[in-house]
Amino acid sequence: MLVFAGCVYLGLLIQGGGFLAEGPNQNLYYKKDFAMKFARVYDLFIWFWLVQFCIGCQHMVIAGAVATWFFTRDKDRLSSPISTAISNLFSYHLGSVSLGSLIIAIVQIGEIMQKPQQ
Repeated sequence: MLVFAGCVYLGLLIQGGGFLAEGPNQNLYYKKDFAMKFARVYDLFIWFWLVQFCIGCQHMVIAGAVATWFFTRDKDRLSSPISTAISNLFSYHLGSVSLGSLIIAIVQIGEIMQKPQQ
């Protein structure tokens, strides 16, 4: 939760930042340079990656718990399939979830960049 709050805070800082410039009628505004525009896309990419990573971890835990329950013959001896699934996630599957979420985040950023500006 703190990481998501950090992404939102960073996004607000990026949106409010820039170089002070003078516009028409002596109005002042913050002009965005290339670094600020790139930081906006980078923050959005990190946000997508974190969201997909959390969803992937949730799917792995649910799938592991269901598979443990389904393939256990004696259901009376079944002990905490959720904690076993979480342990297996952190021990064996975290890299796969990270890579999958990275690929999905890259595709999502590509989709956003291909949309025409309105």
